[in-house]
Amino acid sequence: TRAAEADDVCETQTDRFYITVGGSSEYFADISSPSAECGPEPELWECARPEAQTQEQLMDIFRAVADVNALLDHIHSDIAQVSVDSAIQALQSLADSVDRGVACDDTEWQALEPRFFELVRLVRANCGAIGQSSLVAQMVWCFGKLNVGSPDVVAALEQCIPKVQSSADMTFTPPELADMLWGLGRLADRWPACRPPAKRFSRWILQASLHRLSEFSPLSLSNAIWAVAKLRLAAVGLAGGFAKSCVAQLCTEGCLRALPTHSFVTSLWAVARLRLDIREVSVLCAAIAREVDLEQTRLFTSTQLSIATWAMAKMTRKC
Repeated sequence: TRAAEADDVCETQTDRFYITVGGSSEYFADISSPSAECGPEPELWECARPEAQTQEQLMDIFRAVADVNALLDHIHSDIAQVSVDSAIQALQSLADSVDRGVACDDTEWQALEPRFFELVRLVRANCGAIGQSSLVAQMVWCFGKLNVGSPDVVAALEQCIPKVQSSADMTFTPPELADMLWGLGRLADRWPACRPPAKRFSRWILQASLHRLSEFSPLSLSNAIWAVAKLRLAAVGLAGGFAKSCVAQLCTEGCLRALPTHSFVTSLWAVARLRLDIREVSVLCAAIAREVDLEQTRLFTSTQLSIATWAMAKMTRKC
């Protein structure tokens, strides 16, 4: 499970590359050429599905390529052969490039990259062919990590919601549930168009996770409560019960101590943002006093220290 970020700077950007013709069809303009004309998106889903061996070869290529441009070149040149499984692996490789510092963790490189949106469009067009729950989780996490909120991402989320709700084959592990929730929280926070499907999807995840929180790692618990806060779900009903259960699990012996500094701070931020009851806050404060020593706080960056101080002041105001 990947660490969440409490101090994300949220900027909503206008999607400059999609227009609507006749009220329904989405078109894509290649902005790399000033004279390029808008045309209908290719019928990528009509391509014949390649042999399994070819897909394995493509996936191996996508995993191995470390350079973003080289990876996008491979995808573009083989787009007619890329299955949805391989396309999601390509998204994963791009997301990994963000973690390695090869790609910037914002929309700058994506916004100028038609090949990237070609890949996202391919994933959306083939969502119905995703047969494994792990691929759904991987896709949702990648969308959040890559900070992509195009109309194709909204459509992909809309298609996945009934799929995960109705398919008996869609059985997710606790890390996958936490990863999806984290990705949806990030999308909902940064892209207003993604909020409605992200909230609907997340409510299903909360329901599926509620009685499995004892199986969540400390990091998964931290990411989950952070996502609930980022999704702006009211701390009542299902979301409230989930958030309170997350806090209760985090307060068990050893949990807070096991968190990386950044995740500890984001957990405090989330509890403060959700305005949980004094009962949960008191239990959390007691756990912090028991689990966290002064030496740990010296590892905080100035930003983390500022967030933690704000969160503690906000939480303890009720006490």
